[in-house]
Amino acid sequence: GDDNIDQTVNIATGGTRTLNIGINDGTDVTTWATKGNITHVGTLTVGVDDAGNDVRIYSATADEGLLYDASEDELGLLLTTKLSFHDIGGDENILASADGHLEINAGTTLDITAPTVDVNAGSSVRIDAAGTSNFNTSAGALGLSGYTGITLDASNGGNIEINVTAA
Repeated sequence: GDDNIDQTVNIATGGTRTLNIGINDGTDVTTWATKGNITHVGTLTVGVDDAGNDVRIYSATADEGLLYDASEDELGLLLTTKLSFHDIGGDENILASADGHLEINAGTTLDITAPTVDVNAGSSVRIDAAGTSNFNTSAGALGLSGYTGITLDASNGGNIEINVTAA
């Protein structure tokens, strides 16, 4: 057959139908609109390398979802969309609950392992812990356990003072 024919195909029958589309020269654009589920078997490629195409996945909630913005080389979880780990609806996730507010949530333990952990804050670092608090370092420079209040005060000529309240 002729591979250079532009054609619209309408399938409007009930049941399961299969439509095979072959594009031979790689320059054609195929667009389809469907109602219901689509199953794709094989690799799905969007665009070509170094050209970029945006990809948008919509949520059931207005303006939520996922956006890959090719011009920014950025994958965005829009508004309060969560990145969940282990299971959907579980306690392990990362989300922006408001503009400027990022949350990292864990059901039981948040474990950060690295040779150096660097926390930079413009105004304050606050640790709220229910129950017993333990702060230890491998060098033994700081080891606090069982305190209800710990205050770091750097207003004394650049020195940091640690004030603790016993449990």
